[in-house]
Amino acid sequence: MVVSITWSESAGGASMDDPKDWGNIGNGSAASALEIFIRHDGGSPITACGLYIQPYSGTGYSGSAGATADYNEIIAWGDTATSSADAYDTAGIDGGFFINRTAGSPVGGWFAHCAATGVSGLEFGLPTTMNIATADTILNAEEATCEVAIVVPQYEATAGTRFFDQCLRYTYTS
Repeated sequence: MVVSITWSESAGGASMDDPKDWGNIGNGSAASALEIFIRHDGGSPITACGLYIQPYSGTGYSGSAGATADYNEIIAWGDTATSSADAYDTAGIDGGFFINRTAGSPVGGWFAHCAATGVSGLEFGLPTTMNIATADTILNAEEATCEVAIVVPQYEATAGTRFFDQCLRYTYTS
């Protein structure tokens, strides 16, 4: 049996548009955090879940430098983050694609996707603070939630559009 994953901007809501347009973000600025909800339509739980980013794989790429170059730049921004705990809150001191896997946006909950974590093979796990009963597992009646945000670092010299995929790794057995 095939299981479908739904990414939504509201609890129980419709599937998000692909790709998500964050609008124009200036140097040293952040896009507003986006709460996302992740659920599936399988009759059994999905397990061994992890979140990561990869080069954009969709159709209609309209970025400025190519999907791989965009991805490498987002990872490089995350690699320069000096503080994973408050990087998003200080908007612009650090840059990258950030995730908060704790409901309620506590200080210390934001982490940048970088070469060391948040990439394929080094995924962010799903803790129970994502409103799920069991870590790294989404039951068939559950909806995991987290927040994501983009920060363009102050030092960025190249304007343009960046594309990448936010992915969910999981195992499903029917």
